[in-house]
Amino acid sequence: MLGLNKTTLRLRFLINWLVTSLLQLRVPGPNGEDNLPLVHIYGPKIKYERGAAVAFNVKDRNRGLISPEVVQKLAESHGISLGVGILSHIRILDSPKQQRGAFNLEDTTLCKPMENGRHDVRSGFIRVEVVTASLGFLTNFDDVYKLWAFVAKFLNPAFIKEGGLPTVMEDAEAQG
Repeated sequence: MLGLNKTTLRLRFLINWLVTSLLQLRVPGPNGEDNLPLVHIYGPKIKYERGAAVAFNVKDRNRGLISPEVVQKLAESHGISLGVGILSHIRILDSPKQQRGAFNLEDTTLCKPMENGRHDVRSGFIRVEVVTASLGFLTNFDDVYKLWAFVAKFLNPAFIKEGGLPTVMEDAEAQG
């Protein structure tokens, strides 16, 4: 008999722990620069009003984004259920200060320009394919930790090769 308020509060603590912990996973930057986040989180990082879900992408060491379908299939083989979704109307930031430490989403095959009557991608919106994780009312800390430990395996470049699944390079052209 936890009640809705206590369940909501527990899920808020769990998702905030997960987001904070995912952001602590870092990969070395090119040319010996500061370490960069392994995971790009969409939406608020830590916020009281945040719901019990998170949308993210995982970066590999070669500066590419790992396809959400690849992450989903690898998660399934580890007993973790993740979703794949599309975030629409994501605005591309023009300011270098705003982009510092962010992914260059404009160059990835996971991002597509939105149809808005204009062909100027820099001032428009894009769609981004993402991995989604949703917590349910029965989710506990062990479940959240298991998800974090799974994502942390991407720090090892051999992890994807062991799964036999390809990555999507950020500067690759969409073929099809």
